[in-house]
Order: sequence, then structure tokens, then C-alpha cells
Amino acid sequence: RSENSQTRVQVRELNQRDAEYLISCFPKVVKAIKNREQLEIRNLLIGYLLYTTGLRASELLSLNWGSFRYNRQGHLYADVIGKGNKPRTIPIKEETMELLFKYRNSLGESVKIDPEDSSPLFYALYNKLEPNKDKKRLTYPSLYKIVKEAVHLAGKNAKVSPHWFRHTFVTTLLENDVPLAIVKDWAGHSDISTTNIYLERINQDNTHIHLQKVNLFK
Repeated sequence: RSENSQTRVQVRELNQRDAEYLISCFPKVVKAIKNREQLEIRNLLIGYLLYTTGLRASELLSLNWGSFRYNRQGHLYADVIGKGNKPRTIPIKEETMELLFKYRNSLGESVKIDPEDSSPLFYALYNKLEPNKDKKRLTYPSLYKIVKEAVHLAGKNAKVSPHWFRHTFVTTLLENDVPLAIVKDWAGHSDISTTNIYLERINQDNTHIHLQKVNLFK
């Protein structure tokens, strides 16, 4: 479906409180005993990245360690290849960065940023990795299962999927007055009219607030 299919009747997003609670359930769905700590940290990082970057599921799963870099001011960014092979750069929040490094440490991986490292950020952890063996990149069905099990555990809307976090991210940015053009670039929308759909709905939802500011009776 086109991202334009989101309507006022069916809004596929979460409010901030529900999003944060749902993400807290991501580590709790781990059932494995082996590599349990690493899996829990991995799942939590997945939730953080979905919520704080607005990445599409395919973009998240395509992340390599080399996708991350520091800018000239020392802030961490992720370079992403989105729809239509269009590159974009997304800033990484400090909380997400700290969890990213914690995840790498838990795996015994280097936290030194290396643009040449093409190894997948998220890979299968249920089997012990053999030396010099390629890491099997995490698949969409695995990601979908993590989200769905967390949704069930949290008792939230059963229709919630990974993409709901993307919608939540865009709406939250606009509600916090991040300029429309910047949100468009971060989200990787091909046209600003797609981003504007979110803004129009936010403005529609706030009409009552504006009305209350007007004194219609003298």
C-alpha cells in the first residue's frame, strides 16, 4: 500500500506512551536460554531504532555496522539506502547510540566506527557463530514476530506492525514543530505532499484547541 493510504478513519500509529511501553516489551519476548542477554539487548535496540529513526523495516534489516558514522561535530548518524535506491542520512539519538554500543559490546564486537565494515548489524544469534563464518542477516519474518509477540504481551492493538513505528516517528516530529522539509528528508518521502498528510491530520486533530482560544461571546 502507498503511504498515502493512511486516513483519518484508520490511523496506523501509536501515541508516545504506548510506543514506549510496547518497546519495553521487546526484550521480554525472548524465550531462548542461550545468548539470552544478547537477544534481549538486540530486541530493545530494534525497538529504539524503529521508534527514533522512522526506518522502514527493510532499511533497518539492511543496516551494517559500517552504516554508522560521526559527522564533523561528533554526532552519530546512519547512512541509509531507501526506496528507489535513494540515500539519506538520519541522526541517531543519544539513548539509541548508547544502546547500540551496549549491543555491540554484548556480542564481543568492536564499538569503533568503521565505514568499511559491511557485516550486518542484526543477525541470527540462536546458533553459536563459527569463526570466519558469514553472519546470517535477520529476516523480516523474524522482525515481524518480535513486534507481534511484544504487541500481544503489551495487550495493544493486534494490527500493530513494524511500520506503525515509522508513522509514529513522523507524527511525533511534526507535533514537536520539526520543520516539514526536515521530516520529509529524515523519513525518505519522495514527495513532501506525503509528509504533509501527517501535518494536515495533526492540524485537524488540534482544531478544538484552537477554537477554545477564540472568544466568540462578548
